[in-house]
This record gives sequence, C-alpha cells and structure tokens, in this order.
Amino acid sequence: MIILDIDYFKKVNATYGHIVGDEILKFLTKNVQTVLRDSDIFARYCGEEFVILLPDTDLNNALLVAQKIRSLVEETPYIDLNFSLNVTVSIDVKQFKNERLLRELHNADKALYKAKENGRNMLKS
Repeated sequence: MIILDIDYFKKVNATYGHIVGDEILKFLTKNVQTVLRDSDIFARYCGEEFVILLPDTDLNNALLVAQKIRSLVEETPYIDLNFSLNVTVSIDVKQFKNERLLRELHNADKALYKAKENGRNMLKS
C-alpha cells in the first residue's frame, strides 16, 4: 500500500483558489495512473490524500513504484493559461495482509504526517 499527500495543498487552494486545487487533484490523478497497473487500486482517501493498493507486490517493488510517483509529480508542473505550478507529495509505503488493512492504513496516515513534519517531498517506509 502507498499513501500519499500533496504538500502544502491548503496553501495552493488559498493562493490559487479551489477550482485550481481541483484541477491539480485531477492532474495528479492522471499522472499517477500512468505509473500503475490495471490491477492496482488508486483512490482518494480524504482531502489531498490518496491510497494506492498494489496487489501481489512486495515492499521493494512498492517502494520503486512510490519513487516513480514522487519523481513524476515533482518533475511535472501543472500548467494553466496564466501560470505554471510545481507540486510535491509526501509518501509512505507499507506491506500488509488484507486483515490488517484498516490498522495499517491508519498507521501509514500517521507516519505520513510525521514525514511531512520532517521536511516534506520525501518517501518514507
């Protein structure tokens, strides 16, 4: 499982407005989906947080996918008619069995916020 959160998204909404914020969410979604397989599950968790379930994927391969996503987001600016905006994401990766899904999702969410407090634009495992 990968959980990711857009860094400083509240500032994006405050600076550019919620319409641009919504467009950035769509833009990020489209870009992230280019890295994923058809069997992967990509969902908005809440606000600017997303969860990606990677069935039949070990931790090392999940980390590779997470790094591809982090790099792609960082290197692909959102371009509007009036401006270009770079966003970054903070990511946490966990491996678990299905019966631990909710507990691991909660733990990953807490770890993600710890990563954000420690500098943002990072991959945490």
